[in-house]
Amino acid sequence: MILRVKDTTIKDNDIIYNKDGVVTKGLSDKYLMVLTKIFSTDTNAYENVIYYKKITSDNQTFTCQDIFGADSEKKLSESDKVWVEQTDGQRITRAKLATFERHKHSFTTAVSSR
Repeated sequence: MILRVKDTTIKDNDIIYNKDGVVTKGLSDKYLMVLTKIFSTDTNAYENVIYYKKITSDNQTFTCQDIFGADSEKKLSESDKVWVEQTDGQRITRAKLATFERHKHSFTTAVSSR
């Protein structure tokens, strides 16, 4: 089990997502984490899967293809959990949940203003 402490230095609008992807602002050198359900043909059931990506620049946009793979048609949903986390030198992991944007217009505006 990993204990995650709420990261109070990240603002709500520093990480937002909608069905098409995730936008981060000022979060370089942290990790984007996505918890979603994927249907497994092995078990014939939905399973929880975590995808992660290193954020390499201050203002970065991740499409669903960036997260799930170039051949994937999967979209993000409000039931998915999306967050940013970083572990410091004392091995304390700080995390902040993303805000889901229901309207694509808000997401587009966020992308173009970053």
